Amino acid sequence: MAKPWVIGLVAFLSGGVAASGAWSAFPPKAPLPAKAEPVEKDAKDDDLLKANANLTASLHECDRRLAELGERPVGVQPAPTASATASAGESERRRGPRERREMTKEDWERMAESGVVPVRIPCIRDTPWTPSERAVDRLGLAPSDVDVLKDAYAASNKRMQEAIRPLCAQALGSPEAAEKVGASQCIDVINNTARKTNADDTKAALSRVAEVQAGKREAPKAGASTPAVEQLGLLLATEQKTFENDLAQKLGPEEAHRLANAPELCAERRMLRAGEIDPSMFGGRQRGGGR
Repeated sequence: MAKPWVIGLVAFLSGGVAASGAWSAFPPKAPLPAKAEPVEKDAKDDDLLKANANLTASLHECDRRLAELGERPVGVQPAPTASATASAGESERRRGPRERREMTKEDWERMAESGVVPVRIPCIRDTPWTPSERAVDRLGLAPSDVDVLKDAYAASNKRMQEAIRPLCAQALGSPEAAEKVGASQCIDVINNTARKTNADDTKAALSRVAEVQAGKREAPKAGASTPAVEQLGLLLATEQKTFENDLAQKLGPEEAHRLANAPELCAERRMLRAGEIDPSMFGGRQRGGGR
């Protein structure tokens, strides 16, 4: 009779042979050869890649220039939301009577001494502002009046954008950069560029703008060599009146004046300056360049 350890050895050897046979019968599959990447790209793909690279470089350069001026980069420029645009008039309505009143000759003479140009202009939007139903009710507007108001905002937007963008292109180095930044932010770009280039010249230019508004100086003639910040100041300082005149052609002077200065409308308040502002100019409270 075979000894137990012999039986165990035979069983072990038999299992090894069986496993070896199974491995030979079912060998592992060889890995599939990797697909060779195409060496040559399509010509159109190359053109698209080059165009994308050029656009990216342009945006980086634009962001660099804005960063130098302390402005927000193009990539994170916030677009006004519908609710923000709709509430702009309501926000303006809550301002105090001192802020809403029109600038007097004496006010402008005081601004000229400090080289400051505070303005109130119709909101600049890619899509012109239109009054909400609440604003229409508050102002008592007929449907035809609403159409006149829409047309006036569209004309104002077009007028300001066409005047501001070339000045902004000078500051940023290209029309494409000015287009990406947008007319509203370009106002700050032009002002900050002038301030950083020469604060004294900027103060003198803005003083001349204020003197024109005070009636102490004539506006420069068309074609005259006028600094960009001065051109901007003259445009912004007169835009509210131009907007009112557009309304007056259809609604008459009294109704146009009422609507142009109504707090329910969308307006931006800007402050062009060469340096820090003396708070005493505004009753002890400093006003910034925001809306």
